[in-house]
Amino acid sequence: MLNAREASVKALYDIHKDSLYSQNAIKDYDENISKLEDRNLFRELVYGVLENQIFLDYVIKNLSKIKFKKIHPMILEILRIGLYQLFFSDRIPESAAVNESVKLAKIYGHKGSIGFVNGILRNANRRKDEFLTIELDDSNEKLSVRYSHPIHLVEMWVEQYGKDFTIELLKANNTSPKLNVRVNTLKNDKDTLAKNLEEQGLDVSTCKIAKDCLILNNPNRITETK
Repeated sequence: MLNAREASVKALYDIHKDSLYSQNAIKDYDENISKLEDRNLFRELVYGVLENQIFLDYVIKNLSKIKFKKIHPMILEILRIGLYQLFFSDRIPESAAVNESVKLAKIYGHKGSIGFVNGILRNANRRKDEFLTIELDDSNEKLSVRYSHPIHLVEMWVEQYGKDFTIELLKANNTSPKLNVRVNTLKNDKDTLAKNLEEQGLDVSTCKIAKDCLILNNPNRITETK
């Protein structure tokens, strides 16, 4: 069995090396993760890295003494998931993000890889505010990097909507959506269905807009529920 971080490194490697669709890569490794919370973290890391890859690679390029194209692919994925945890995951302690990434470097790299991964992640953590801070007078290129959106899209939005609105749009576009499900009231009621899903390990909340609707905050393996 794999833990969430190792599975995410393998899945991302397959996605980038073989141009595998993310949902197929996730399906390949999801079955090898036993705990629900680990499967949730696995999915968060894979999708989080893909959604923020322009920014994560920018940080690596700025901190690495090795040319980006010469970094071993597995070590590159380890750096990406480590940086994602440091910059974008509030629930993961910084020490865990660094230490678990170093453990993976010991498995998939050589002796030099360990210090390389440790050094970049600790340096990035010290300079976190510097990388994340965005000002209104920043260039479109910096907005493109910070929010991992193609530069041509950022330029188009700034021209059409202005920079203030574009920044809010970029932030919103990087927010993970919740899964909303409509309750079939001919077969069930909302409270009973919510209780049933919670008993199967899902985090359920009530939709405030639609009457017969539930929000699934961690819809992992929803198709396997009864």
